[in-house]
Amino acid sequence: MIISLLDCLTVTDRVNALKAKDFRGWTPAHHMVVRNSMRALQVVLSPMSHEERLNVLSSGNTKVDAKIDHFSKWLEELKESYPLLVPPTALIFYNHIDREDESNQEKDALEGAFKKLGLPAEVVKNFSRDDVLGISSKIKQAQRRTCSGLVVGIMAHGLRGCIQDKNKKLISINEIIIDMDTPEMKGKPKVLIIQSCQGFPEPEDPNPEPSCDSIAAPTLDPARPSGASSTGNNPPPTHQDFEMEGQPIELRQKDFSLIVSSVSGEKSVRNAFIPILSKYISESKPDEDIDSCFRKANCELQELYPEQTAKHDNTLRKKVAFGGVYKLLKD
Repeated sequence: MIISLLDCLTVTDRVNALKAKDFRGWTPAHHMVVRNSMRALQVVLSPMSHEERLNVLSSGNTKVDAKIDHFSKWLEELKESYPLLVPPTALIFYNHIDREDESNQEKDALEGAFKKLGLPAEVVKNFSRDDVLGISSKIKQAQRRTCSGLVVGIMAHGLRGCIQDKNKKLISINEIIIDMDTPEMKGKPKVLIIQSCQGFPEPEDPNPEPSCDSIAAPTLDPARPSGASSTGNNPPPTHQDFEMEGQPIELRQKDFSLIVSSVSGEKSVRNAFIPILSKYISESKPDEDIDSCFRKANCELQELYPEQTAKHDNTLRKKVAFGGVYKLLKD
């Protein structure tokens, strides 16, 4: 009932309403705690800034319950982090056109790390182009207030600047980034983790193949500007086609963290980077951000595979600490 009423108010009016005291000096926020309605408290606080949340939680009888004091201190400690009051939405896309065991191991490692942090991931096996470019639709279908951030993992074959779906169509990584940057995700952290070779086709070969595992040459989506078809007896893409799909990755969108298993021009060892990164994510401290996890993972990766260097670009304004407030409240 109280959530429905507060939804009609502006953020300023909501703050004032939540600070209103009854004859005992209790505020609506404290009543929620007493009744163990922590999920409701998360929902009503989620649209507020960090300062506004602290303002609400410090009003009235702050001794009413130990959880309030703990919650307030936790918010203060995470002031430099994005406010993940509810679990970020987690998605995993992976293909196993070949070497199924290794593909499943990568998926299991990342999914397990997410689960340990309280992030149940939706997993899509053998994804299509429509699947991986349908992330924006998934976000729009979800309630806006229940999505505090977005974490996406993709494991597939690829070439520079693109990945390959189950039908061997090339998908630009830049397109995926644009699709993730929905109005619903404005100001919220978006993390994209990609395990894929980022090499080039052989210069002499007019029919480029992915630079790892030697599978059949990818075919382009017929809807793409090049006009090449992905079905029937149409020829595989030429170098010109690859240049259209495989443009260098450009991260211009705000509040993004992009992690790729190899830099432009390099191959990626299967079942290496993702398990290493997953280990550091699952072992991360509550206030440890994704950048710290990446640095540790990249150091270990280069020790084991000196020929491979992972890539991390970000436009984040704050830390992305996976052990956010939502996990504290759940615990």
